[in-house]
Amino acid sequence: MTGQLAILLGSVFIAVLYLIVRMHSGRRRLYLPDAFVLTVATHVIGSLSLGMQRHSDAISFLSVLSFVSFITVIITSIIVLTASSKKENILLLGNSILNYRYIPLIVIALNSTILVAILMNPSIMETIYIYLLSGSEGALLSVRKAITASTGGYMSPGIIKQVRDVISPILISSYIIFDRKYASQFMFWVALAFLIIAIFIGGQRFPIVLLMAMISFSVSVRFRMDRHGFNIPVKRVMSYAAIGLFIFFIMSAMLGRTDEALGFWDSLWWSLQSPFERVFSIVVLEAERTFNFWSGIGPTWGQSWLDDLSLLVPGAGQSSFASQLHSVSGGSREGNAPLFFAADAWFAFGWIGVPIISVLFVFLYAALDSLLYQRRTPYKDSARAFMFFNIPLICSLYLFVLYGGILVIAIVGYEFVAESSRRSRVRVARRV
Repeated sequence: MTGQLAILLGSVFIAVLYLIVRMHSGRRRLYLPDAFVLTVATHVIGSLSLGMQRHSDAISFLSVLSFVSFITVIITSIIVLTASSKKENILLLGNSILNYRYIPLIVIALNSTILVAILMNPSIMETIYIYLLSGSEGALLSVRKAITASTGGYMSPGIIKQVRDVISPILISSYIIFDRKYASQFMFWVALAFLIIAIFIGGQRFPIVLLMAMISFSVSVRFRMDRHGFNIPVKRVMSYAAIGLFIFFIMSAMLGRTDEALGFWDSLWWSLQSPFERVFSIVVLEAERTFNFWSGIGPTWGQSWLDDLSLLVPGAGQSSFASQLHSVSGGSREGNAPLFFAADAWFAFGWIGVPIISVLFVFLYAALDSLLYQRRTPYKDSARAFMFFNIPLICSLYLFVLYGGILVIAIVGYEFVAESSRRSRVRVARRV
């Protein structure tokens, strides 16, 4: 108990120190290292809350892991904050490599292709037909497994995820920032409807939450641009949040994630509180449940990261380590129970890996933030917000790639090449 108290007091002290430095940094924007700080802070909170309920060697181990990563991330983030530029750049709407006016059509084309591919799968159509006849809960879970785990034939889950859950939300968000009359554009609402339907059939709830967060962010940016201030349209943002929560509740019921014995309001309350439980305690609790399994295997000295990255290769059929953990904890092999950041760093590279990987991730996020903030455009601002909201899900290099990191790097690289080419043409024209 003394060790838990020391971790608590130490965490509070360095958290206050970071807040002081952050408040004096002069940055009023979404800042990617902030999301990483918040992520590792939730792991400390989760491990401490478990330690207060019961004591075990596993919880003590997880508490120390989370504290080491937290203090390393805080110190590194403070160094980056004090050393980097504080300049607030202006958002540029013109001279972009992306033609924003075609975004609704692009989103419709991408997601209608996904919907056609899903609905043409006989296994999925049979599952939907059975659900319509019986009306039993959990049918959407079968559809989700058929898509993400390819149990009904290969469905290119990685490609579907990148198109539906990464590219489309960024495009929708950037369109809102670009066009002040987006709300009166019929094609915008059609595109949004296609995207929501594609996400809904996919059966994953977080992409809905992420989409509503992205829309709320872009609406706030558009509002500030129109009114030249930092007031947030609370009513409009709350309406999007309400829509997102309603869809989240419906999906929870269709996934069989609510208790049929509960009434409507109890089920609704459970749906509202479950995301908070998942943020603060579930990932640490799952790591504790499977502790004897993964602690007996690790450290793998990088092999676990290489195995996960190999899953991105087309045709790879083996299951991920997160799926194995989900099975060990009593779930199915189609599910996922990834280790939280510090635990995954230890599993991959041992104790030395926890501070080293923590430092590298802070520098990675700070570099991405800086590159996306240079010559700001709507799609680069949207990509930065997307990464901010996704960082809590990223605990390894594999998940960084899976949850949009590789796309954001591609955006930065393409922008750099396009800008270099433009400058070269300008220099040639001046010489002529």
